Amino acid sequence: MSLKSRRPLLKLALGASLCLALTAGAAGVGEIGQPAPHIAFETLDYRDELLNRDPALTEAVLAFFGLETGTYFWEDDLVASQAWDGLGQRRSNQVVQLPDGRVLLASMRTLSTGEERTALLADAQGNLQAVALAHLQCGKKCLPHEQRRLTVFLRAGVGQASAEPLVAWGRRDPDPEADAGAPRPVQVEFRTVDPGSAERAAPPAVPAGMPGKVPLYPYSRRARDDNNQRGQAVFLTPHSVAQVAAYYRKLAQSDRQVRWNDGGEAGGVLWFKRGKGEGIVEVSPQRNDPLTRVRIEYSPVAP
Repeated sequence: MSLKSRRPLLKLALGASLCLALTAGAAGVGEIGQPAPHIAFETLDYRDELLNRDPALTEAVLAFFGLETGTYFWEDDLVASQAWDGLGQRRSNQVVQLPDGRVLLASMRTLSTGEERTALLADAQGNLQAVALAHLQCGKKCLPHEQRRLTVFLRAGVGQASAEPLVAWGRRDPDPEADAGAPRPVQVEFRTVDPGSAERAAPPAVPAGMPGKVPLYPYSRRARDDNNQRGQAVFLTPHSVAQVAAYYRKLAQSDRQVRWNDGGEAGGVLWFKRGKGEGIVEVSPQRNDPLTRVRIEYSPVAP
């Protein structure tokens, strides 16, 4: 079913006041210097499914953030994972088609009452332009509710004015019974993301004692739950299991000291030998989010 055929039902479900607040602030679309992550609207089931279970939307969110990290719903982790988690409550799905043809999609975390939620802003073709996180900057502890934050991430080349519908969304009380005429105070900040810059960045940081010849996956970051156990390390990447497997499969084809055992959709295991050291690289889907987990066991050296 197309987006247009769903529009009347969606606007009725959202409530007229929220739609008016969002559409009144709609601004022109800024110039985008590179292709934006794309959402295939026709694949999404807005009423009956979790937004973050749709492959097209998930892929767009991962591509938008790349390896961007921060503390929003939880401490110092990939923003892609946190933004995805904020689209996990079916009854809170919101979709608004703006007068200029753009689309705002939003929801909130599974157990949230509205302080932790995510909204996406895409053009009529499904190109993702901006993402907003409403949050309490939860690290070791969260900010009090009266200090709520709204962080708006802009695709490189998109101006702040273009994201005004996201700001209006963040200032509305998510409770449908709340006073529609009283926007909530919120501290708004804007950040520009450029996933391509991360791909050109230095390799991921490694634990002390990991030999330099261990075959890391270059587009990854140390996992938040890495327990720093000597001889082991865990990395996460927004790339798919298939992409990571293809990288290691190709490596095995050109290096006699590397052997790849393919596990299909479950990932696979790479065995490697480097000088006097050897180890394995285990590739698998991350539990409870769309990231790919790369766990490495290696022969540690003196740091």
